Amino acid sequence: MDIKELLKDLKKGIIGLVKEKFDVENKEVKGEITELLKQSKEKLERWSELLQKNQLTVDEFHWLVGSQKELLKLESLRKLGISQIKLGHFKNRIIKFIVETTVKFIF
Repeated sequence: MDIKELLKDLKKGIIGLVKEKFDVENKEVKGEITELLKQSKEKLERWSELLQKNQLTVDEFHWLVGSQKELLKLESLRKLGISQIKLGHFKNRIIKFIVETTVKFIF
């Protein structure tokens, strides 16, 4: 499994989600997403390998990825006036996207 390619796909996809949902595409958002993926890289790689080897279920993988939600600050969107509730829902969407993309990438 090529973790660099997966992270590249995740970054591109999450930036696309931000643009689609909030019509925002700026350096701050890209930086926050890059930072999230950078901080989560080792864990995502380890969990993805376990998922690939059937040592984790998709539900377990989803739970583990969800545990990284706190790393996703999205301060730049909050500064633009997006409510905490909307950001919370959007963070859940990002977690779901990461799980779906990783599962498709592996299988």
